[in-house]
Amino acid sequence: QAFSAYNLFFRHERARLILLSRSGRSILDHPPANITADELRDFFETNPLQSAGEHGVESFTELNRIVKQNWKALDRRDKEPFFEVAHVLRTDYYCEIVRQRRMAERQSESVASRLSNDTHDP
Repeated sequence: QAFSAYNLFFRHERARLILLSRSGRSILDHPPANITADELRDFFETNPLQSAGEHGVESFTELNRIVKQNWKALDRRDKEPFFEVAHVLRTDYYCEIVRQRRMAERQSESVASRLSNDTHDP
């Protein structure tokens, strides 16, 4: 799936807030830290999506409010790693779609060719 920079930030923040909550620290007292694109890629590779309801705040609405507030508080430079990783993931996603379509077309052509050959054989 192709994620936007905000989607990636949301996922990162949600995991960060879960870790803060589990450690007993207040999520409101710990703003998001600067992160590089490489650190962000490593994070997504090693941290699968958490299950719903496990974010350390009362509701998803509250989680959304906190993440949105944190996103707005970041300057463009701090958001850049999220934009960079989103661009790479989006490019990979669309390249994979093209690859799968080409493979499906080749398989379809191969089946059509075999069917055509079968109908011409006595």
